Amino acid sequence: SGPALAKLLFGLGTQSENGLYKIVAGTTNSPLPPVGPIHVWLLTVQDAEGNPVTGATITIDGGMAAHGHGLPTAPEVVSEDPPGTYHIDGVKFSMIGEWQLRFTIDSPIGKDTAEISFTLK
Repeated sequence: SGPALAKLLFGLGTQSENGLYKIVAGTTNSPLPPVGPIHVWLLTVQDAEGNPVTGATITIDGGMAAHGHGLPTAPEVVSEDPPGTYHIDGVKFSMIGEWQLRFTIDSPIGKDTAEISFTLK
């Protein structure tokens, strides 16, 4: 929730593998993330009770499982604003098809991974 997420035109939510975190990840590009240019994503991270998780260390990876390759770039968190909303720069998708993004989140709550999948057309 919050003003940053209100700007999302494409967003997906899920729970982390061990249930430590709830996330929503997305972009302001419409209606799907673009193929080709590098762009920014927003990632909100909450604990299991829905409270913002601040100061987390987050790594991002992913790719196209069907094609056996990873992301063409190395996205990274560049800021956190508002608390619990992380701005990720360097996201790029090089072709249409099914993509996965994995977020490894490490905070005092613990370390856990969340993954979203989506198809770009």
